[in-house]
Amino acid sequence: MNLFSKARAPELRASFWLNSKPLSWKELRGKVVMVDFMTYSCVNCVRTFPHMRYLWSKLKEEGLVIIGVQTPEFSFEKEEGNIRDAIRRHGLEYPIAVDNDYEIWNAFGNRYWPAQYFVDHEGYVRHFRAGEGGEQEIEEWLSLLLRQAGRRVELGEGPHEEEVVLRDPITPETYCGFLRNTGMGNPAECDREGRCLYHDIDKSHQLGVIYLDGQWRQTEEYLEHEGEERGQILLRFVAGEANLVMTCGSKARVEALVDGHPVPQALRGEDVEEEGGRTFIHIDRQDMFRILKEKGGASMHTLTLATTSPGLRCYAYTFGP
Repeated sequence: MNLFSKARAPELRASFWLNSKPLSWKELRGKVVMVDFMTYSCVNCVRTFPHMRYLWSKLKEEGLVIIGVQTPEFSFEKEEGNIRDAIRRHGLEYPIAVDNDYEIWNAFGNRYWPAQYFVDHEGYVRHFRAGEGGEQEIEEWLSLLLRQAGRRVELGEGPHEEEVVLRDPITPETYCGFLRNTGMGNPAECDREGRCLYHDIDKSHQLGVIYLDGQWRQTEEYLEHEGEERGQILLRFVAGEANLVMTCGSKARVEALVDGHPVPQALRGEDVEEEGGRTFIHIDRQDMFRILKEKGGASMHTLTLATTSPGLRCYAYTFGP
């Protein structure tokens, strides 16, 4: 689709729909529609959800329809139970088109999470933007399209606005699977059955490089802890916020250490809990877990996660300012 010319929005051929019956552009004619490409374990998408909830509450009676297009980055994000749990947890009440086969993604020619496509009341794509932030731009375009559709809207300032300012360079998203990872920081000793054992002996860890200790298996998407002996995954980074996408076949408990110590209260993300002077993350869902959040902005830390739970899978680290 060429966004530099007047183009009809492509049909919404979803795998299935949540919060709504299947929608078509024929029945949406007369409405202003914002198509929001998202995936629920993406931190950049999660940061936009408060603004999406605000827009839905303010403008759904004024002719706006928001359609969240849940297009998975990882295979576990295709599971209906996981998606239902995530949209309930994040309070998303607008229609969600589950795009497991990338049909909507490809029809729009999309390449980003998150990304918004603005469709006017006649069904034409009028604007596009990618990435988190940009609340003012989003609101100005929605207000313009609603006015052109004969609606009068007023959006005041509010706590939904989240300005994203990168004060300093931060570590980029770091993937654990071999499809998008450039290699571990330490080599593995692998036997004939493919079991790989890592020893993190050298303590001069490079920035943005994953180091392992214990028995791990690497696939295209993730690193999986094998066996019941203690294993750890370590990453040195520069950021003000650190998250990790994780899953486990059953519930798992992961100890979190920052710079070799339990995570102090001032740095704890919302998924870190203290137990007996130690800090842990309970892996009770297939999702992104918020581990560190530093109010003072980006700085250098070493994050170590340790577990004895077999089946723990680590997919991708994401960071924020």
